[in-house]
Amino acid sequence: MTLIRPIYICLFILYSQSIFASNDLCIGVAGPMTGKGKLFGQEMIEGIQLYVDQMNQSDGTFGNKIHVLIKDDQNDSQKALAIANSFAKNPSIVLVIGHYFSSTSIMAGKVYQKYQIPAITGSATATEVTNHNDWYFRIIPNNAFQAGYIASYINSYLKINRAIIIYDTDTFGISLLKHFEKAAQSSNIEIIHKFSIRTHSNVLDAQIKHICMKIRKTDRPGCIFIATHASEAIKITSLLQEDRNYPLLGSDSFGTYSFINQLPKNDKSLHFAIPYLSDIADREALPFIKAYKKKYQKYPNWVSASYYDAIHLAVDAMKKANLSVEEPVSKKRRKIQKALYQYYNIESSLKGVTGNLYFNSIGDVVKPMKIGIIKNNKTKPSFIQYHLIPPENINYNTLKKTLTGDMIFFQDQVMQKVLVVYTRINILELIEFNINKKLFQVRFDLYLTSNEDIAFDDIQFINTVAPVTIIATTIKKHDSLITKQFQIKGRFRTQLDLKAYPFDIHNLIIRFKHKRLSRDQLVYTVEQIQTHNQIKNHIKNWKIIDYSMYQDSLEDNFIQRLTQNHPERLYSIFNSNIKIRRKGVFQSYKYILFFIVLIVVMALAQSIKNTLLINISLLFSIVSAGWLHFQITKISDAYLIYLEYFIFIIYLFILIIFVKEYVKNKFLVQKRMYI
Repeated sequence: MTLIRPIYICLFILYSQSIFASNDLCIGVAGPMTGKGKLFGQEMIEGIQLYVDQMNQSDGTFGNKIHVLIKDDQNDSQKALAIANSFAKNPSIVLVIGHYFSSTSIMAGKVYQKYQIPAITGSATATEVTNHNDWYFRIIPNNAFQAGYIASYINSYLKINRAIIIYDTDTFGISLLKHFEKAAQSSNIEIIHKFSIRTHSNVLDAQIKHICMKIRKTDRPGCIFIATHASEAIKITSLLQEDRNYPLLGSDSFGTYSFINQLPKNDKSLHFAIPYLSDIADREALPFIKAYKKKYQKYPNWVSASYYDAIHLAVDAMKKANLSVEEPVSKKRRKIQKALYQYYNIESSLKGVTGNLYFNSIGDVVKPMKIGIIKNNKTKPSFIQYHLIPPENINYNTLKKTLTGDMIFFQDQVMQKVLVVYTRINILELIEFNINKKLFQVRFDLYLTSNEDIAFDDIQFINTVAPVTIIATTIKKHDSLITKQFQIKGRFRTQLDLKAYPFDIHNLIIRFKHKRLSRDQLVYTVEQIQTHNQIKNHIKNWKIIDYSMYQDSLEDNFIQRLTQNHPERLYSIFNSNIKIRRKGVFQSYKYILFFIVLIVVMALAQSIKNTLLINISLLFSIVSAGWLHFQITKISDAYLIYLEYFIFIIYLFILIIFVKEYVKNKFLVQKRMYI
């Protein structure tokens, strides 16, 4: 698949080139498709391609298919300038998505502003991209926001008041440096050293080694904030990883596959801020994650998610603009720009996979980041995240919580602390499964790890038949983290799909949530998944074929909202799913064999042409099919299952024979009367 995916994406890019002569509306896409940043370009296209395929498989847009024209800027400012000019002069291009890097976006933005063509970037974070440019929009928080968010995280969660900055001297690095210095001052973090590097320098490796040597000699560095691109950050972190006792932090470049896949394996954590994490994504993102995994056989990272949202927003704005085919392209572009500015608050926002998409007065998105951690080359969410509180929900109690650390306040935004609980369920044994009552019984270990104490009484199992039994409890503490292990035995209800009976496959699901804390206060994330082969199975005629865990969301009970007089609340739900299938060939095919026997018996009786045998075979078939049908209706009376269609065939066969015999007998009677 690693070879097929790039070929598939190349075909998608080549196909997009053929759209150039089309009279349909077209979206320009620009990014690094080759060269040093080609992996970023691939991640961009994967998100865009997924959305285009989904829309084109449905009804399309404006009654037509979505067309994209993809250009390769190779992360070169001059190439980006040339591409921007070609887009601006193309009468089919009404909007641009890209560019990936800040330097190319700033250069191209001059053209988009001059020729008045709207552009949306999902990755360029330098504040200069959208500042003083009414035609450029951004759906990722800018460097000012990222720097403030990271500084608040350092101060409120890591409890560190000293920092060293390593930054790139390009537009991105200097912008991030400037804003981090300002945010650090507001968060009472002392900047004790600043080190600069030049990406295109011939002595870059020597520069990085010299900087890392100085940091190792620094007494109490506090933390290291790395404001560089992914390729430079890999070199820095590789040299600093061993024997360090201070955290390393970075921006969104740490969250790309280009960085993670090249990072040497190490059990020391790296912290970074990104706009999206699959592990704690909102429920709007679940269909996207499922479709992405199916198409690319991997989880989406923030780049693919961001550009999926970018083209989704672009298409939605084009719909809002009510474009007419007869209009000149300049008018279409102005109408799309105006439509984009109509996403101006949370009520008018578009729900994307990375969050609510709406813009402030300069075209920047307003939404919180996610804090991720890389450990042993695996990305997980930090134990603390922050959720944006709408201005209308801010009151005196809200502001009081900023003093306790439960909320943070910066850039006129208030964000509430969200507790992330690393969760897993290890199924020890599947004890019972009652298909008629839709019940199953299991014994399992539940593990909860967080930096706050989670009491078992706060856990509410949603589909349990009766209160579960706690067999044993274990508590472990490591640094600031608490891990609780509960061994539990219980019976649970589950939804069964019996349509394929007797070839049915069922999902036995355990679901729970926190009783009090809603999703903006607590989110579960899957820590580790056991294999289905490790589960002891005590149920006959059923085989465990898979085991999985995932988190999603659930609204609270409607009646509860009415009686307790509080608004709708969304809860994080943890799900454990045991997938089972009927075991044994005979168990699955015995019913079909039974039907074949009935048909053969009736066919033989017909061939012998003995009226008594025919009547006996009909009676036997009616009684047998009726008895089996009655047994099946006890399994499911809500809908027809596939097996019933075979029974209906038997009924039809019996009816045909009965009519045939009736007509034949009547004909014989009439013949005798005639004789």
